[in-house]
Amino acid sequence: MINLYKNGGYASNLGSIIKWCMYDPLDPVTKNRFSRLVQRLEKKGFVEKRRVGREKEVYLTLFGKILAQSVKEYEKKNKRARARRRRKYKKRKITAKKDKTKK
Repeated sequence: MINLYKNGGYASNLGSIIKWCMYDPLDPVTKNRFSRLVQRLEKKGFVEKRRVGREKEVYLTLFGKILAQSVKEYEKKNKRARARRRRKYKKRKITAKKDKTKK
C-alpha cells in the first residue's frame, strides 16, 4: 500500500505493484499472492479496482491514502529512533570492552 502511495496512489495493473515491491511479476505464485492481498485491501476499503480491458487498475481510496501517509510518517520517525538506540548500544558496548581490558 505504501509503494502504491509513493507512486501516486495509482497502478495501471497488478504487475506494476509487484515490480515496485521488488518481486518477479511473471511468477504465478507471486501474482496470486498479490491478487489476494489487493482483494483483502479492497474489502477493507483501502483500495479500489477498476476493470479496463483485460487489466485491472488499482487506486488508493481517500482512506487508503491517509492511512498510507500515516504509516510512512510513523516508519520515518521510528527509523530515527531505532538509529539513536543503536548508537547508544554501540557506545555502551565499546565502553564495556574498555573496562574489561583495564582489569
